[in-house]
Amino acid sequence: MIIPEKVIKGDRIHVVAPAGRVNKNHVKRSITNLTHLGFEVIEGNSLFEEYGSFAGNDKQRLDDLQKALDDPKAKAIMLARGGYGVLRIIDKLDLASFKNHPKWVIGFSDNTALLNLLHKNGIASIHGAMPNSLPEDLNDIAWVSLLRLLTGQTNEIIAESSPYNRTGEISGEIIGGNLTLLSSTLGSSTQVDTQGKILFLEDISEYHYKLDRMMMTLGRAGIFDNIVGLLVGQLTEMIDGGYGSSPEAIISELITRYNPHCPVGFNLPCGHITSNQSIALGFPSQIKITDTETTIKQSH
Repeated sequence: MIIPEKVIKGDRIHVVAPAGRVNKNHVKRSITNLTHLGFEVIEGNSLFEEYGSFAGNDKQRLDDLQKALDDPKAKAIMLARGGYGVLRIIDKLDLASFKNHPKWVIGFSDNTALLNLLHKNGIASIHGAMPNSLPEDLNDIAWVSLLRLLTGQTNEIIAESSPYNRTGEISGEIIGGNLTLLSSTLGSSTQVDTQGKILFLEDISEYHYKLDRMMMTLGRAGIFDNIVGLLVGQLTEMIDGGYGSSPEAIISELITRYNPHCPVGFNLPCGHITSNQSIALGFPSQIKITDTETTIKQSH
């Protein structure tokens, strides 16, 4: 696995929006923070465009992302927000130049598809907060954890315990992201590769029965069979709709059905929350799940 170079003061960071249209004020605020930190920020040409629910039409968004991937002087690419849109352009991306000059790509939610594509091409990335949703306060843990990973420091995440946890110590690469995207990319070139990996899941605003269906879909496709651990982030604003089982209970039941022995840790402070902590995907990780907490340590 290729680990992109650490980012230092003065380095170039692209901010592009390959999916949904952004909140201009929020993104500008994050760009101001990045500039204050000493980075050179390049804004995508269509960053603030609106084309229906998208940040520009497919060609505009593709061109912006491709330009950022191809830039040999850039050290990182921040994907401005999720929503929907990456799947409409991902198959037209050319990673040839990017592989010669790999850089950190940061995002989550709809951008899970892109992060998994990079992983399948042997390049680590960061599942982390995006300019559209990063807090204003640079001291917030969302900024702190992201900057630790970008600048080559050790990043540690501590999560509260859950009655659904299964204890254990594991090490390896974390892969995954948004459950809806993992389910919707099955059978495609961006299907997640979980063989011998630690799978991470998070999601937002899904009915409990749909959560069950997506977990069943992944299970039936063999996604859980050969994972060595499961980490579950925030399941934000999920909707019961009369289903009767909690999101945690649903996930616990189905991971037990398909892989009854792998350690499982819930409550990671990662996903659709304000203080969204960053996880490096495809990066050496040490995880310890005990009766009192789950800890994840990632270091260069």
